Amino acid sequence: MVAKGGSRLAAHFWNEEIESSRSLDAVVRTVPNEPPPLPILRTSKLSRAQQLLLLQRLVGLPCMPSYAPDLDSSAGLVLDRVLASTGGNAWWATLTGRIRAQRLFSQQKEPDRAANVSSNSVRGWSQAKRLLDMSLYALCMRVRMILGPKTSLNLSAEMDSLQGLSYHSKISSYRGQATLRHKLRRHHVIAEAAWNQLSVDRETNYWILPIACSFDIESSQKNSLIQYRVGMYHSSGVLLGYDGQEVKRAPAGALPGTHARAAVLLGKNFDVWKAQSGQPNRKLRKPYNLLAARPHVTISSFLGGIVNTRLNPRHLDFNKNAAESSASSGSLQIQSYNYSPVSADLFASLGFTAQVGLFQRSFLDRTKFGARIGFGAASSVAAATMKSVISAEASLEEKQEHQCPTLDISVEQQILGPLQARLDARFSLRAITQRAWPDMHDITYGLDCSLESFGAAKLVVWYSPSRNEGMAEIRLLET
Repeated sequence: MVAKGGSRLAAHFWNEEIESSRSLDAVVRTVPNEPPPLPILRTSKLSRAQQLLLLQRLVGLPCMPSYAPDLDSSAGLVLDRVLASTGGNAWWATLTGRIRAQRLFSQQKEPDRAANVSSNSVRGWSQAKRLLDMSLYALCMRVRMILGPKTSLNLSAEMDSLQGLSYHSKISSYRGQATLRHKLRRHHVIAEAAWNQLSVDRETNYWILPIACSFDIESSQKNSLIQYRVGMYHSSGVLLGYDGQEVKRAPAGALPGTHARAAVLLGKNFDVWKAQSGQPNRKLRKPYNLLAARPHVTISSFLGGIVNTRLNPRHLDFNKNAAESSASSGSLQIQSYNYSPVSADLFASLGFTAQVGLFQRSFLDRTKFGARIGFGAASSVAAATMKSVISAEASLEEKQEHQCPTLDISVEQQILGPLQARLDARFSLRAITQRAWPDMHDITYGLDCSLESFGAAKLVVWYSPSRNEGMAEIRLLET
């Protein structure tokens, strides 16, 4: 699995995007210092609103289905549709709506025992009243403005429920985000601000950050041997779980605070074997997807370093005291007890990808396999190894404090014609540091179908049982 260097670098910061049906905009953020998203969960080159408009106007599809959880832990089929769109060359805006269709039709009709009325008109009115339940609906407004030849502004505002408050009284159903991007000759400048931002960690736990803002400068040469990034990040407010409850245990990257961070990465892809460009058999049909018809064996490797500075030591001391008293009070616990205001670490990854088949024949003519081992923090691996050697009786919670290495597996197989099945999974390699069997953190199943009429596009459907969500979407220029 050839992991992109930019994704590997962004995973140590605060604005790496990952797909999720929990958001009507189909995007949430990963917690800093977590592994990059699985390949099938990386965001599409088209926004969710653009995908819906494409299907509505060119195909005539009235809505796009997803499988999404509610705040009450139930999950079901939801239907998304762009309700309105406007704009021109310099700006555009869309309003997207969602209806929780499965919950609508699964609601039980309460019998009117007092009146004991069973007429058809009363039953029809009782069923129609379900449509007045505002918690069944969600809205998302997205605006993009071109402020100059190299500057753009993206705004999004989302309501999980039209009731004003979500199912839990502690959390508002409103979320908002603003992103300003400016392109320099060799760098990108990114400024972001978010309210009630949804974030997810490696164990598929979701967190809500009430207030978050960041400023970053990153290198823009994606194919360069060296990539780097510097930035500042601030988050504040009471960290909440997806259900609106105050959390008792959270990853260090999700905790409120102010950070300054700099990272550099050296990476290279090596083509062990690559098919010649003229190899496809001209006697057969053309490949179902030209980008996917490239047999190869590739090895990728990345090595990077990161320096982090905490700019609010007083808040840090408060977190430390809270963690020390958490056993008796049940308050917030921190998974990584690193209280140094300045810290430095190394991270690395090694990936392998192999593909056979030219995607020309109608049956089993493309097989792709990828694997990647990622070491998010060398100091955590070393500390966990030493602790296992010195004290074999260390508690499970103490062992889970460290960032264990991860193993990502990806398998794709053509089934029939343009239809392919795929599976992506992530495991925690505690066996390296703690002599234990790997734990599965995430697994996602998917189907994709190449759309010849749309060029280098395909329809992708995926479902993640570990996150209890799934989506159907259009993707462009994906290998």
